[in-house]
Amino acid sequence: MDCIWHNMNVDSTSFTSFRKWFRLDVNEMFVKVAGHVEMGLYRIISVNASKHSFVVVCISDKKIEDFPEGALIG
Repeated sequence: MDCIWHNMNVDSTSFTSFRKWFRLDVNEMFVKVAGHVEMGLYRIISVNASKHSFVVVCISDKKIEDFPEGALIG
């Protein structure tokens, strides 16, 4: 599944967009994103999901490097 995060935070130290391929189905991606929200990595503005694509529009002050190890593995 092709996954894209768009960060609407205009803070220049945050990521603006991030794209990654996951070997997960759409249900597993919802669970992964819920875990990210639970960890406080970002707040969701919207989600668009289908069988092959998952797009999260969010607000975050984190850099991708600040995400815990394994958070973006799947």
